[in-house]
Amino acid sequence: MFKINLLLFFVVLNTFVYGVEMNFNKYANTNVFYLNGKIMNVNNALDTNKINKKRLILVASCLPISIGGVFYYFNNSWWHNKKGKFHFDDKYEFSYALSLDKGGHFWSSMVSTMVFYDLFRWVGFTEDKSALYSMGFVVLLSGIVEVKDGFSPYWGFSFSDMIANVAGTGFTFVKEKYPYLNNIDIKWSYDPFKKSYFKSIMWNKNKSFMDDYERHNYWISFNVAGITNNKIKYVPDWLNIGVGFSAQHLTGIDHGKSGKLEIFLGFDINPKKLFDKFEMKNKISKKTIDYLNCYHLPAPACRLTPEYNYYIMKF
Repeated sequence: MFKINLLLFFVVLNTFVYGVEMNFNKYANTNVFYLNGKIMNVNNALDTNKINKKRLILVASCLPISIGGVFYYFNNSWWHNKKGKFHFDDKYEFSYALSLDKGGHFWSSMVSTMVFYDLFRWVGFTEDKSALYSMGFVVLLSGIVEVKDGFSPYWGFSFSDMIANVAGTGFTFVKEKYPYLNNIDIKWSYDPFKKSYFKSIMWNKNKSFMDDYERHNYWISFNVAGITNNKIKYVPDWLNIGVGFSAQHLTGIDHGKSGKLEIFLGFDINPKKLFDKFEMKNKISKKTIDYLNCYHLPAPACRLTPEYNYYIMKF
């Protein structure tokens, strides 16, 4: 839970600094337009800003403390008294939790990169440097985590995890280069009401909620109106179709041999399109909407496998 709280802290921080600190009057005489919630200047005026030293000091002071807290949490949750010889392991890592953890690596790297990018932009770095620094920073941090896993007797350095980390880190910027991909979103949701077989097992009771993949849902969300270029009538542009993945009956001790993969098909909401539709973009921070779009909001869905089921609201 600490990691999610830390992530939410960064989200709130970004929402605040973008909603309060941005001085739009400075660019009153320039031509600007919006792209994915960011202000883009056709004359590249934003990229000529100098570094704001006060903001740089604030970010430079907060990040080491926050990142240190994350590693302290990981050390006590995963690595404490679990040291061994460094080794690689993808045989078991790839099958762990039916590979749902790869979705976690992708999604968390994607959101973390968004957070660091916005922080670097807020400090005053150019778009290109902010993209480079944020991607490098997240890959470095995730690489350190994998190295630590490499010394664990129960895990190992996983190339598949690192591939998921790198893919999630670059996903946002690939969408910037190929706008059509903005019709596809990767989202996460957590179902606190789902009965978890994993948590019912004695040796899993004290494990982090991050290991309880039975309650995690990873979604690939498609914007139907955007993909079809609005050729399908009566489909609102804020309505997406999502394909979700979760699991049931995981034990956590048999290297992925237990459990069944769950596949869902359901509706999803695109908050960017929804708030634009009702002209609420000036009342609600665009940054809040950007981050909200990384979470799958409760919506009707059906489970396709392993057994069919219908949910009026699937978290």
